[in-house]
Amino acid sequence: SDNVILSSKRTLENLKEDEFDVVACLDSLEHNILYQDIIDQLIVSLNKNGFLILSGPTENFLYRLGRKISGFKGDYHVTNIYQIENCIAKKMLLVKKSFVPFGFPLFSISVSLLGVSPKPF
Repeated sequence: SDNVILSSKRTLENLKEDEFDVVACLDSLEHNILYQDIIDQLIVSLNKNGFLILSGPTENFLYRLGRKISGFKGDYHVTNIYQIENCIAKKMLLVKKSFVPFGFPLFSISVSLLGVSPKPF
C-alpha cells in the first residue's frame, strides 16, 4: 500500500479496514488501559499478511534502576510489554523477537504477521 499517514488528526476510530501493510506501536501501548481494544483496531487496519511492529520496556531491574536514577516513577505504565505481547500472540503469528540493547535487555521488539494462525502452545 502507498498509504503513509503523517497527520495527527487520524484516530483509531477512523482507520479503514485493510488500510496498511505495516503498523508500528513503539513504546506506547503500555500507557493505555484499553490496550487490547487498541490492538484489535490496529489489526483490523492491517492488510492481509500485514505486519505489526511492537516495542516496549522490559521493566527489568536495569530499566527500573535507570528510571529511578533519571527521576521517573513509572506509574504512567498501566500494563507491561509481556501482557501486550501475549494479547497479540493470540491473534497474530510472532515472526521475530529480540531485546535491545544486546546484553542489557531494556526493550523488547517484536514483529508479528497477520493472516497466519498463531501456533498453539
